[in-house]
Amino acid sequence: GRLRTPQFMHLGFYAPHPPLNPTTEMFEPYKDIDIPDPISRENSRADSGLSDDQLREYRRHFAAMITGVDIAIGRLLDDLEKNNELESTLIIFGSDHGDLCGDHGGISKGPNYYEGVMRMPCIMHWPGVIKAGHKHKGLFEMVDIMPTILDLCDLPQPENIQGQSFADALRDNNEAVGREDVYAIHAPGYIMLRNHDWKYVRAEFFNNDDTREVLYNLVDDPEELHDLAQDPAHAETLAAMRERSLVRTVAASNSTKPIRLRF
Repeated sequence: GRLRTPQFMHLGFYAPHPPLNPTTEMFEPYKDIDIPDPISRENSRADSGLSDDQLREYRRHFAAMITGVDIAIGRLLDDLEKNNELESTLIIFGSDHGDLCGDHGGISKGPNYYEGVMRMPCIMHWPGVIKAGHKHKGLFEMVDIMPTILDLCDLPQPENIQGQSFADALRDNNEAVGREDVYAIHAPGYIMLRNHDWKYVRAEFFNNDDTREVLYNLVDDPEELHDLAQDPAHAETLAAMRERSLVRTVAASNSTKPIRLRF
């Protein structure tokens, strides 16, 4: 059933985010355990200058801050259940970006476009509408979230929407196909294009050997350690990814509303 009085709540958590200052309760589960090592800083484009030991402690405190968010969300779920509203509430847990958390020697975010930054959590919970435990492996962009929410709630879609709804797959428990590729732009001169197998990055501060391009084979090199942009064996793939990124850039610059051109 639905709530008799529809409501919308947005809860924003500052954590996990520096300064990493967890409470004793949050830190207790992590203080004496071994923390997995981050991805190597070999050929890093995000090195923070912190030592390996400092990065491990960053990861320990980061994990504790996540536990703090978990505690807070747990209290919210308990309250919804107590008021018999949990079953009729669509809950979405997400983030605006990831965190390198020591991977590649870096912390926080940045236009390096590593997977640790670009991959974001998106967990949806709605008993009776979305089946629990199903993981969709397709590629999605943040602009797809809003139309999906509207679709799930049987609300009309704006005429000039840019995202793609995958609500039908969530309702039917089918695998959401997702996109052919995903695209991101940080600022002029900083773009990323990723498909299932490859990642292409063009960034102004990537200026090694007179190039500002980076190419990763995500199948053979999921940790993104080996740049193939200068490898002649992959020149064709590089050109195709460059062309596709141009197509996506031009498409992103187009308004979804009709434009009257005047000359």
